[in-house]
Amino acid sequence: MQRFSITRIHTTQGIFRISGEWAQACDDKDENRLRIVNLDMMSTDGWVELDIQQDKCRTLIDELKAQILQHLQDKTKATLSDKT
Repeated sequence: MQRFSITRIHTTQGIFRISGEWAQACDDKDENRLRIVNLDMMSTDGWVELDIQQDKCRTLIDELKAQILQHLQDKTKATLSDKT
């Protein structure tokens, strides 16, 4: 798995700063894997660290998963096209 850090991502649930590990699917049968280590949410007072062990936060991560993976895949594609 590859480490990642997203300094700011705008989602349907709010603005987040996220770090963790992910593995991109190798083919159509494999599923992308995602492990969140830190999750911070932008509030009116700045960044607030969320407790990723709480059920409510796990539910939020599940809701954000598709948007996070899309962001990481887009970033990977952009990096690869920059190298060619």
